[in-house]
Amino acid sequence: MRRALIVRKTPWPPFTEVDMGGLARSLGCPARRVDSYDELTAALDEVLPSLAAREESLLLDVTVTVDPDFQP
Repeated sequence: MRRALIVRKTPWPPFTEVDMGGLARSLGCPARRVDSYDELTAALDEVLPSLAAREESLLLDVTVTVDPDFQP
């Protein structure tokens, strides 16, 4: 039996043209880019304890690896 290889486009655009952090900062919202699991846990450890009292927004721009097998 011969199987055909099906190449599917990811279900979301890569947004490589849009700097989400830059966009947030241009609107007065602090932003931080997070590129690894360790950076994410450090950012959450810093932000979560004072989240209820926080008076300004914060964008965490988290990079993720595309899962080629993801199906919505």
